[in-house]
Amino acid sequence: GKLAAKIGGVANRRGNAPYKVRFKALAAGGSGKLKSISWDFGDGESATTREPEHTFTQGLYVVILRVEDENGEKASAQTGISVEADCGC
Repeated sequence: GKLAAKIGGVANRRGNAPYKVRFKALAAGGSGKLKSISWDFGDGESATTREPEHTFTQGLYVVILRVEDENGEKASAQTGISVEADCGC
């Protein structure tokens, strides 16, 4: 079938800054082994591991996962992360 990507591992898409999120790249289908995984965390940072951890500061972020298999088939997925200022309350 067609290669499909999904973002897993995110327990909660909202949190207080600094907010650490553990992501997991999930891929299904496609015709070959995964060749590349790339993450764009929406704040200028990126990663290329299957299960990256990233700490966000206050703001709204769109996290994009892109995967490609050894036959050049590509897929992507995205999720939003919302981080509030830590009011210390």
